[in-house]
Amino acid sequence: MKTVNNDSKLKSLKDAIQEGITDLKNGKVNDGNIVIDRLRKRLISQESGTSYEQDTESLTLLKMLAQSSRNIQEGKSKPVKNAFTDIRNKIQNSI
Repeated sequence: MKTVNNDSKLKSLKDAIQEGITDLKNGKVNDGNIVIDRLRKRLISQESGTSYEQDTESLTLLKMLAQSSRNIQEGKSKPVKNAFTDIRNKIQNSI
């Protein structure tokens, strides 16, 4: 069995993440869960030198990214400036 060092595993995972992000941005994949499943399969197929917690954290961040991309595509977002203005107004109105 060929052993792969951690640097090439990390590069492979980074490449897969970048590919998934590109697919989401370009509309090739409209469901972030497909990208996450692809990455999960790649993680499982490799002998990972990372811990379970790191893998879980990476997958959680990918899920958040997929949800954010989906929200943007569905128009469920607003500029940061507007968001902070809304927050300030809510705080002032609650005082």
